[in-house]
Amino acid sequence: MQLEVAMAVGFSQLVDHSALDGLEMPSPEAVSEWVLSRIADVSRLLGVSFEGHEAEALRLFTAVEHSWRQGASPSKDVSAVGVHLFPWIKQIDDARQKHVFARELAKRLIEEENGWSDYLNCENFHVSGLGCSGETSSQNKKNRVIDPLILATKHGIHEMVEEILEKFPNVATTFDENGRNILHMAAQLKDRILYDYLKKTVNHADRMMADVDKHGNTILHLTAYECKQGHFLTTHFGPINRMSWDVFWFKRVQNDSHPHLIYHRNIEGKTPKELFEEEHKDMINKAEKVVKDINSSLMLVSTLIGTVNYAALFTIPGGFDQDKGLPIFFTKAKNGREDLQLFMVYVGGSLAHSLLGLGTQLSIQLSRFNSNDFYVSLPLKFLCTITFLFYAAAYSITACFQIFIIEGAFINSYFAVTVLACIFMTLVYTDALYLTYDYLYYIIRYSLAYRGQKM
Repeated sequence: MQLEVAMAVGFSQLVDHSALDGLEMPSPEAVSEWVLSRIADVSRLLGVSFEGHEAEALRLFTAVEHSWRQGASPSKDVSAVGVHLFPWIKQIDDARQKHVFARELAKRLIEEENGWSDYLNCENFHVSGLGCSGETSSQNKKNRVIDPLILATKHGIHEMVEEILEKFPNVATTFDENGRNILHMAAQLKDRILYDYLKKTVNHADRMMADVDKHGNTILHLTAYECKQGHFLTTHFGPINRMSWDVFWFKRVQNDSHPHLIYHRNIEGKTPKELFEEEHKDMINKAEKVVKDINSSLMLVSTLIGTVNYAALFTIPGGFDQDKGLPIFFTKAKNGREDLQLFMVYVGGSLAHSLLGLGTQLSIQLSRFNSNDFYVSLPLKFLCTITFLFYAAAYSITACFQIFIIEGAFINSYFAVTVLACIFMTLVYTDALYLTYDYLYYIIRYSLAYRGQKM
């Protein structure tokens, strides 16, 4: 039954990499042709012989496809009106239905599996009732296929890992050709969700954390490597956020590991910290360049806002009364004193926040840019810089509309314009800082979880 789980992992891998996008199933013949071609490709990739299993694979696929269609049809009927109004809803619904379908297919295939003795590296552990009973002949080893659990972990397919471990919980102790267990792989991929799941559910997780691979690498050494396998961090994050997350992840795994592992040297004689610095040398240089470029632009904006508002403090709207020496709007405009005082408050607030932002920007510019700076110092300074600049711009916009109020340019519409300007500024602020807020949230969350330990 080794083909079932191998196909399950293969199908999930295809779905996760959007290989099912655009799939149409107009007839059973088209379904059968697509299934056979896909299973043949996956089997060839995994080194499994597909001959003689065509009927069984089609039977399983047809059963799952039928149940999927039964469950999917109501949702499609309900969203029929929305699809005509918003075509993108159909694309989202189709992608969701394909994912559910592929996961159900994989689950059915795993249920067909009776043992784990036909996979590589099974001889490295003993599990009663699963067919793993120690060393086997070299000929049997050659005929074995890649362990689906290892394959699913390397590709970050969480659902497949959960389904396999739910039925075969003891196979979590298996490892790949390099002597790395699934907890090592999750840490190396910097997959927070999978790592947390394995830490909570796998038996003997502490012992797995202490394992060393064939190259003398501990879990900290593997965490120190820069992830270059198309993980979410590498495809969606820039060098600044990637560097911060890598430092955070290294410290996170370090707190989960045994204390002596931080001093353990691999076969090349490097400690995890030394390996981390070596692996991230280029990333630190890229992040430093990006930070300085962004910071230089922000310094220019802060300087301009501060200069304009500083000049506005000495240029009172309407001028001064030559006889009394007081601003003209104090005496001639309705509620002139209160309105003008509000204007001065807004201008002063903008000037103060621009100067505070300029101070944090200078602090960033003078940073040493070592790896620890990217952990808390630089993200927090960047957050303060953007926040100060946001308030400086908001106060400047409010002061501008206050002048229109004083001069009577707006009667009823100024409030709506102010709201629209604030909404626009808030969207820009959120887009610039949501990744930083997300990162700092996890910093606080895990710092509280490790109270009493050094993060």
